[in-house]
Amino acid sequence: MCTNFDNPKYLKSIVGKNVSITLINDETFTGILYVVDPISKTVVIVNGILTEHIVQLIPFNNLKSFEVHSLDNPKFLFDSVNTGSTEVWLDKKKLLKDWFFINKINVVEENEVLKLNDHKVMIEPPYGPDQCICDNMIVLERIQTLIAKMPL
Repeated sequence: MCTNFDNPKYLKSIVGKNVSITLINDETFTGILYVVDPISKTVVIVNGILTEHIVQLIPFNNLKSFEVHSLDNPKFLFDSVNTGSTEVWLDKKKLLKDWFFINKINVVEENEVLKLNDHKVMIEPPYGPDQCICDNMIVLERIQTLIAKMPL
């Protein structure tokens, strides 16, 4: 069994990868990992052709084994995300850092990642609410709400 399910960075790194999941009843599912809930660790995988997708929700307590098969991210799952240009990211990052400063939240910049609350929250480009990573759902929700309320 994969022991990295308590590591949010690991969970984010395997999103979009081809995986096989075996349940405790020995039923096996194969597909592309779409998301893993960091609290309940429920796994969502997508399987099927480009026009018709089969989505499967698998609770963590039903997992027997978990295996990552490929390092490729399929384009069809993530094509609709408009990430914008680097210039837009830089402007958004500066606005976001200023917004956090106004709200008395310490921000440390490491490469392209903004880290808050002693590195417990990370925000990646393009610096929107959906790019927040945190293993505490309450903190995550508050930071996402704060970002959503940021004046542009």
